[in-house]
Amino acid sequence: MENKRSKIIIVISILLLIFTIATILSIMLKHNNVSDIAYEENNILASDISNKYEDIDYGEEKEINSDLTISEGGIYSLSGEYECIKVASNDNVRIILNNASIKCSNGPAINVLSSDILNIRLVGNNTLESKTSSSLDGAIYSKSDLYFDGEGVLNITSNYDGIVSKDSLIIKEGNYIINSSGDGIKGKDSVSIVGGNYNITSLSDGIKSSNDEEEDKGFIVIDGGVFDINSKNDGIQASTTLYINNGVFNIKTLDGYLSKTNEDISAKGIKADKQIIIKSGTFDINSYDDSIHSNENISIYNGVFDIKTSDDAIHADSTLKIINGSINIIESSEGLEASSIEINGGSIIVKAYDDAINANGNDSNEEKTKTSKFTNMNGKITITGGEIDLLSYGDALDCNGNIEIKGGKVYIQSQNNMADSPLDHNGTFYISGGEFISIGNIGAHDNGEILSSIPMLIVTLNEKQSGDVKISNISYTPKINNYRQVIIASTKLKPSSTYTLITGNTKTDVTLAESGITTYGNTQNEHGRPNN
Repeated sequence: MENKRSKIIIVISILLLIFTIATILSIMLKHNNVSDIAYEENNILASDISNKYEDIDYGEEKEINSDLTISEGGIYSLSGEYECIKVASNDNVRIILNNASIKCSNGPAINVLSSDILNIRLVGNNTLESKTSSSLDGAIYSKSDLYFDGEGVLNITSNYDGIVSKDSLIIKEGNYIINSSGDGIKGKDSVSIVGGNYNITSLSDGIKSSNDEEEDKGFIVIDGGVFDINSKNDGIQASTTLYINNGVFNIKTLDGYLSKTNEDISAKGIKADKQIIIKSGTFDINSYDDSIHSNENISIYNGVFDIKTSDDAIHADSTLKIINGSINIIESSEGLEASSIEINGGSIIVKAYDDAINANGNDSNEEKTKTSKFTNMNGKITITGGEIDLLSYGDALDCNGNIEIKGGKVYIQSQNNMADSPLDHNGTFYISGGEFISIGNIGAHDNGEILSSIPMLIVTLNEKQSGDVKISNISYTPKINNYRQVIIASTKLKPSSTYTLITGNTKTDVTLAESGITTYGNTQNEHGRPNN
C-alpha cells in the first residue's frame, strides 16, 4: 500500500513539474513577443472609427432659414453663394455642400456652436473663405464631433486654421485644398482619416491633434489617402500617438532641408509626443527639422521612405524598431537616432553628415557637449536582418553601449579621416551571423571590444586605397575613396582558409584563424591606439 501511495505521489509531482515548466515557457514566449502583441492590440483603424458614423439618422431634409442659422436637426443642402453659416442645434445635422460658395469676413464660414454630430457631405466643387479670430480659429469651426464624407471638392482659404474640431474630427474620402495662415486640419481629441486627397499649405502645422491631457485622446490615425503638405511648422503632429496604416505622403516643412532661419521652431515632417506606428505607405519627406520624430517610441512595419532633412531623419527619444520596408535617407545630419535601435529587416540606405546610426543611451546633447563623449552605456543596437548601407562624414555605426549583429547585410563607411570612424562603440560589438563590411580611414573599432563567432578579418593597409573590396564571393563597392582599414565578417568565409583580399588595385593573401578574428597589417590605428 505504501509503495502504491509513493508511486501516486511521484506521478503527481512529475505532472506538477511538467505543468510548471510549460507555464514558464508560455510566459517566456509571450514576453518575447510582447511588442508585437501590444502593437496588434493597440493599433487603431480609422475605418473602424468612421464606420460608427455611417448609419446615423439625421432626420428630414430642410431649408436653411434667412439668417443662415441651423437650429434644428436635419439635412440641409447648400448650393450657390452664402455668407456665414451658423449651427446651433442639440440634434444631428448634415450639411450637403453641392457646388456651394461660402464667404465670411467676420468669423468662420461654417461655425458650429452646438450639435450632437455635424456631418458635412461634399458634392461638386465647393469654396469656403473666412477672416476670423483666434477664439474661432477655423474656416470651419466646430465644438462638436465633425464628420466629412462624399467625393466632392472643398477649397478653403483662411486667415487662421482651415478645419477645426474641438472634439473629434473624422474625414472619409473627398478632395481638400487648404490654404491657411494657421494649421490646415486640426482635431482636439483626435483626427481620423480614411482615404481622400489633401493639398495643404499652412503657416503652422499641416494636420494636428492637440489634446495632450488625456492618454486615450490626442491621436491621429490615417488609413490611406494622398497628402501633399507644405507647412512652416510640423507636417503631421499628434499630441499622443500617430498611427499610419497606409497612404501617400509628400511633406515639406519650411523650405525643406536647405532652409535658413533664425526662428526657434518645430518644423518636423511627422511628429508624435508618445509614439509613431507606421504599417505601410509611401513617404517623400523634405524637412528642415527631424523628418520622423517621437518623444518616446517609433515602430516601422513597412513602407517606402525617401527622406531629406537638415537634422535627424528618424529620431525616437526611447526605442526605434524597424521590422521591414525601404528607407532611403538621401540627406541628413544623423540618419537613425534613438536610445535603443532594433532592425529586423528591410532595406536601409543612409547618407549622414554626422552619425548614420546612433544609439545614444539617452545622453543629452548638453552632456555630450560638456564631455565630448557620451557618459553612459545604455545604448543598444540589435540587427537581425535586412540590408543596411551607411555612409557618414562622422561615425557610421555609433553606439553608446553594445552592438549585436545576428543576421542581415551591414555595410558601413566613414569619409572622415580625422576624429570619427565607421564603427564607434564603448561597449561590445558582437557578430554571430550575416555579413558585415566596414571601410574607413582610421581605427574602426575606436573604443570598445569586438567579438565574433563567425570568421572576421580586420586589415589595416599600408597605403590608402580606392575601389572595390572583394574576398571570395563577397564584393562591395565603397562610396568613399582613400580608405585605410577594412573589416569583413561573414558566414561565407571559412576558418583556417586562405583568401585573396582585393582592395582597389591591391591584392593581399590572408589566412583566417581557426576561429574568431584575424588581424592583418599595422596593429596601431591612426590615433596611435592599438586595434583591439
